[in-house]
Amino acid sequence: MQKVNKKEAVQKNRAAIIKMKLKMKYTYYKVLVSLILFLGFLVNPSQAQWKASFNLEQAFESNPFRFPNPAASAITIFDGGIQKDFESISFSYVGSYSNFNQLADRNNYVHQFSVFNSDSNTELGLSLNQRFNGSEFDEYNYTIWDLFYSHSFNYDDYYFLFNANANYFNYALFSELDNLKFSGGLQINKSFETKTTIITGLNLFFKNYINPYSVIIEDTTQGMVPSAGGLGPGHNSATSNDESSLSQLSFLFRLAQSVTTSTGLALQYQQRIFLSGASRDISQYTMNYADESLIFDDPMGYESSSFGAEITQLLPWKMMLKGAYYQTQKEYSAQGIYLSEEIYDTSVFRSDTYTNSWISLIKQFYIDHGDGIPMNLEFSYQLIDNTSNSYWYNYNNQVFNISLGLNF
Repeated sequence: MQKVNKKEAVQKNRAAIIKMKLKMKYTYYKVLVSLILFLGFLVNPSQAQWKASFNLEQAFESNPFRFPNPAASAITIFDGGIQKDFESISFSYVGSYSNFNQLADRNNYVHQFSVFNSDSNTELGLSLNQRFNGSEFDEYNYTIWDLFYSHSFNYDDYYFLFNANANYFNYALFSELDNLKFSGGLQINKSFETKTTIITGLNLFFKNYINPYSVIIEDTTQGMVPSAGGLGPGHNSATSNDESSLSQLSFLFRLAQSVTTSTGLALQYQQRIFLSGASRDISQYTMNYADESLIFDDPMGYESSSFGAEITQLLPWKMMLKGAYYQTQKEYSAQGIYLSEEIYDTSVFRSDTYTNSWISLIKQFYIDHGDGIPMNLEFSYQLIDNTSNSYWYNYNNQVFNISLGLNF
């Protein structure tokens, strides 16, 4: 295995990536602004309709960054969105800012800009999704372009939904993960007189990595490094996966039953399997990877089987009580395991059992009563537990949350 000084390699790699991206950024935004202006000339402002939404959320998490040694934080989240509908096209913007009260370096902003056309059965559009973090955690920054299409129809008491997506993923510092992703799926719903609904779905995913894998790194100064949320793993040897593409198949089965006029129960099973290839993994040599994000816990990075149940109870005064339990078994295709805080083993792949249970109480009311502006007040509790054969992925997290949202 080739040995490279980690600090020097990372600095050179970052400098090259930043220089390249600065050259691309001007062209990128010039094209984006031009596209927005061009589409703006195609619509008639007199036929526009406005929609807006706002949500304020206050949460307390015992372990928001999923470490074995947790660091709790209160989190305030501001969500806002606006949409303008024209006769033949719609524009929307949604933004979300997360403020970690005890861990300010982790604050981040995520937004989405979309242009789309939709009617009661068909939707076609393009969206831009981005995440922005501070300089200490800029490895989490990304840009995603998403071209999406969906079409639904009814045939002989069956409901069919077809969807297709083409995505371009660009990561701020990990160019070896940049990829093109294509997916398509079909969902079929069938309802019966017994107030039973069966939902089945089949989805195919294909990912192609754009750039070659970078150097194989081994740092002789293994050990613990401080990070927001606790101590994280040091820089250890990284295995190379030269696969440039992979494909996956996902199957969904869901059974929903109205038990009474105010009670509903649903059971669900979902499975993901590899058809070809294997994902790339960089968690062995990045500074901090405990955040389960697109970068470090991509669903295309593992095979999984998941089952769960949900119950919904309608209550008086326009309130609703919901509860759920889900368990997922994950088998990773290219990620080794930490035998301890410092020792990394590439001969065994990571295997996790992830459980997620939650309960929420939702109250709906209106400003100005009647048909005024609808508002939702929600209280929820969530318990997450992850059992893994890799030391750094044994964790649990409790989330207490209250949110207030309105649409107008």
